[in-house]
Amino acid sequence: MRFAIPPFSHVRGPVAPGRVLALALSTSLAASVLLAAPAVATVQTTLYVAHAGSDETATAAGCSTPDFNTSVLSDGAAIQAAVDAAAGNAAITTIHICGDAQWNLAATIHVDKDASYAITFAGDGKTGPSATVIDGADAVQLFQSTICGTSCGATNDSAHLTFSHLKLANGLGAPYYINGYLQHYGITRGGAVGADGGAVHLVDVEVASCSAQWGGAILADAVTVTDSVLDGNTASAAAGAIYDWGAITITNSTFTSNTSVATAGAVLARSTTISGSAFLHNRALVALPDVPTPEAGAVYIDNYSALTASTITDTEFTDNTATYGGGVESSGPLEVTGSTFDANGAGGAGGAIFRYAGSAGSVTVTDSTFTTNHSDGSGGGVYVGDGLLTLAGTTSFTGNTANINGGAVWG
Repeated sequence: MRFAIPPFSHVRGPVAPGRVLALALSTSLAASVLLAAPAVATVQTTLYVAHAGSDETATAAGCSTPDFNTSVLSDGAAIQAAVDAAAGNAAITTIHICGDAQWNLAATIHVDKDASYAITFAGDGKTGPSATVIDGADAVQLFQSTICGTSCGATNDSAHLTFSHLKLANGLGAPYYINGYLQHYGITRGGAVGADGGAVHLVDVEVASCSAQWGGAILADAVTVTDSVLDGNTASAAAGAIYDWGAITITNSTFTSNTSVATAGAVLARSTTISGSAFLHNRALVALPDVPTPEAGAVYIDNYSALTASTITDTEFTDNTATYGGGVESSGPLEVTGSTFDANGAGGAGGAIFRYAGSAGSVTVTDSTFTTNHSDGSGGGVYVGDGLLTLAGTTSFTGNTANINGGAVWG
């Protein structure tokens, strides 16, 4: 729009005050029109899900005007509706599940997308009166992403799922299907989250009292755990808390009282990086006569073919038990630094750390302490069946015992 306003020098004769005001206003209007920027539409990146009337005043701003609520839908259906809406909108990166009341699921939440897709499920905290708690009542798996991935030969991996500031509880693992076909003989997996071929990231999350055959809490191809707690999860076969087909990174997190019948009371993974964390009271147990010998009370590192070492740094292992490797078992190269192993036990060998014969690579332990660990066989502290063991720095052994050989170290 253009305004034709003659300059003051071209106005003949005296100019009335009113006309001067009119000219000034016209000039100001013209400037504002010419300089005004076009309006930019706000792109919504978060969908909010809330209970009708109960937690819509939660601290998250969007909880007062949620996109989905439970006035008509059930708890699970409201979350699933948000998941389905986000899957069709590339701009949506987060689903915020508002706190103050427990979310009770009657069916699993499905995120059936491939590895190009990532979504975050955020809450209002994992503890306290405003915590976001998602509960399966020991009857349903909480979340599943089912595009198979490398573990069963498919070309597409499943989605990247991030969970932050919430609690996942009482989930029951489930089998999964591809094109209607049951996979892996119907073995149940991931009571809280099953993401075969996908990635799962936990940030400030508690996962408690979930169960499955593989991965009592989580099963995925890649896992990161940060500032989180996994407590009281169980597996009837392997990995009481987390079964990871690939690489896992655990930072500033705590694993307590997780159990597995056969292998890995808490974690089973390939490439493993653990720092600033604690593993307390985890168990690998034999519950049935036909179950294989239990190994790795806390962490089983299945990295036989790895070229680089898995690492454990500034981490505590206390009162974990198994037949082999009360604290840690590794089949490949391992570096342990600045960590403590106290009161761990093995019925067979390796009260704190176990490396069986035929394993690849070396084990290096630096600036770490081993106290009152015990083995009913050999290696009350450390048992290395094959490969080089290096003890460096201020590493010390106090009060460790074995019934056969090597109260402190055998190998």
